[in-house]
Amino acid sequence: GIGVEEWDLSSVQSFQRAFQTCTVFNGNIGGWSMASQTDMRYMFENCSALNQDISAWGTNDGGMNTSSADFRDMLDNTAMSVENYSKWIICLANWAYDNSYTTAETLGGVGLSYNSTTYNGIGSGQYTDATAAATYLEGLGWTIGGTDLG
Repeated sequence: GIGVEEWDLSSVQSFQRAFQTCTVFNGNIGGWSMASQTDMRYMFENCSALNQDISAWGTNDGGMNTSSADFRDMLDNTAMSVENYSKWIICLANWAYDNSYTTAETLGGVGLSYNSTTYNGIGSGQYTDATAAATYLEGLGWTIGGTDLG
C-alpha cells in the first residue's frame, strides 16, 4: 500500500467526519491537494494524535476550492501544536485574501492555541502571524476557535 502522504485527494469534495475520533492518526498530510474540497466539517474532530503542518493546503494544486468551504469543528480537540495551528490560520487568511473570499466561516479549534510568531512562506504572505490573520478573518465575520496567546 501507499502512505497517506501519497493519496490523490484532488477530486474529493467532502471530508466531513473523515478522520473524526481517530485517536492514532498523525500522518504526513501537508502535501494533500484540497483543490475540490467543499466540506471539512468535523474532519479531524477529536483526532487526539493529529499534529501536522497543513498550511500548504491553501496553495497545493492551485489552492483550496473557493466556491464553498466549511471548517466547522474541523480541528476541535486535536493535538495541533501552537505553531501548526498558527500556520493554518495564516494559510486561511492568505487564502481568503488572495481569492477575495468573504464568506463568514467558523474555524473549529476548541482546545487549540495560536500566537503572533511570524511564519513566512505561507501563501501570498499578506499575513505572516496568526494574531493578525485571525483579526482579518474575524473582520470578514469568521469565528476563530482556540486561544490567542498574543
